[in-house]
Amino acid sequence: MKRLTQGSIIEIHVHHEYYVYAQFLKNSFIAIFDGKYSKPVCSTKELNTQNVLFIICVSISDMIKDGKWLIRGKLPINQYLEKLPLQFIQDALNPHIFFLYNCETGNTIPAKRIECEGLERCAVWYGNHIEDRIYSHYNNTKCQWLTSIDDWIDKTK
Repeated sequence: MKRLTQGSIIEIHVHHEYYVYAQFLKNSFIAIFDGKYSKPVCSTKELNTQNVLFIICVSISDMIKDGKWLIRGKLPINQYLEKLPLQFIQDALNPHIFFLYNCETGNTIPAKRIECEGLERCAVWYGNHIEDRIYSHYNNTKCQWLTSIDDWIDKTK
């Protein structure tokens, strides 16, 4: 079995319908490339030119160990992916309190809601949830695993 290292290209067979590719970055983060294929790609070199759908923290070892996701090679990490993006944390007890989370250092700082809009919520994603999210994206449907800032606020009313 190939070893997962920084730059590894991961093949994800989404709901047995099509293939999507991701790149392992660092600190358990992957970048999901924006492109779906009806069959596995012959060469992963073209993936470095694709846009990225999202960058998330993932519990990946089980998906690789079980053979559900395959390591298909390794590519240099694009410069714009070398630094992990900020994420946000929304307090579960008081959803009006926010923090910015630095994925590089693990540090948090208090933030205003507006600073968090458009950022990824800090979470660890599991393989089946990632596949659901990708599937929802390409089928233009709402993903049950994505919650907006307002969803959390509405739950406290």
